[in-house]
Amino acid sequence: MQNIAVPLTGDDAAVKKYAQEVEALKKKVGMPDYEDVLNAEMDYAFACSSYDVKRFVSSVLGDLHLGSGLEAVAAEITAAVGEAEAASGRELDASNDKGWQVLSSRIAEIEKKHGLQDKAKVREEAVFDMYKKHISSLREAVEGDVDKAREADNLDATADLAALKPKLV
Repeated sequence: MQNIAVPLTGDDAAVKKYAQEVEALKKKVGMPDYEDVLNAEMDYAFACSSYDVKRFVSSVLGDLHLGSGLEAVAAEITAAVGEAEAASGRELDASNDKGWQVLSSRIAEIEKKHGLQDKAKVREEAVFDMYKKHISSLREAVEGDVDKAREADNLDATADLAALKPKLV
């Protein structure tokens, strides 16, 4: 990690390069893949919901802090769970085959409607978004530290984030 420069400017191309380098390093040292971690988190969240599909979906979608573009997807998924239960006449659980059929069909429609069928593209965008948020929080921390130092020393200076070459160790 110490050889990978953190692009504090948040430039999309630099963030993508950073994400690729970090992901390659994680793979090289045997860390779990992003998707594996996400799947484990979903399994845990489902278990924490006592395998209640409605509660699980509501909890996961609430935790994602979706942007305006994906709020519609979240609402449609929540509605699809209700539709599946209504069509099957009972709660969606492991033995509700009809409910799962309806839900699977609705999820496929939602994915198509919102252009989410390309799983590799969706994964790539999710990984990029994760790193973009990470870089943004690091930038805010650096800017906060610079502001504190400027105030403490009564300086009139600014930090050129592009010139900084921080390394994570």
